Amino acid sequence: MAPSSVEPSCYEIEILPPQPRGPSQNSFICLCCQRSRRSQLMDPDGCGICDDCLSPGLVPERPSAVHSTMFSENAALSRVGVAITTKR
Repeated sequence: MAPSSVEPSCYEIEILPPQPRGPSQNSFICLCCQRSRRSQLMDPDGCGICDDCLSPGLVPERPSAVHSTMFSENAALSRVGVAITTKR
């Protein structure tokens, strides 16, 4: 194998979560939109991308209001090709 054709499986990649920075130590800068976000609005796996950038249009402004309105999660998710069924 020539040195210029190294297989990708030969590399190890480590994704490090971003350190808190911004107006308070409880906020992060999204790596996608570069806006300061509270830690609650960041993706839980630590990739540094906020929920708004990961799923635009699917994250409600007030998550607690989702269950108190007639918002259909299935209708919203079907727009992106996800089907949810409930076992009873």
